[in-house]
Amino acid sequence: MVEKAYRPDYRRVVVRTSDGETIQGSINIASKERVSDIFTKQENPFIVMKDVYFRENRLDTLIVNKTFIVWAEPLD
Repeated sequence: MVEKAYRPDYRRVVVRTSDGETIQGSINIASKERVSDIFTKQENPFIVMKDVYFRENRLDTLIVNKTFIVWAEPLD
């Protein structure tokens, strides 16, 4: 039996946090079907965002607590 090789599948999203911050970046949905699955079907309380634009800065990685996300919008 051959296992399927893991391949990341990054999607661009914008999220707004409860303190009014807007964060744009990429999230890996490789094991999920849709971007919304990351927010609704995953038990992990955090999302990892790559290539992030936050407060007029570019960050490689940002870890966001899903509890503080008010809305999310896929850009792809």
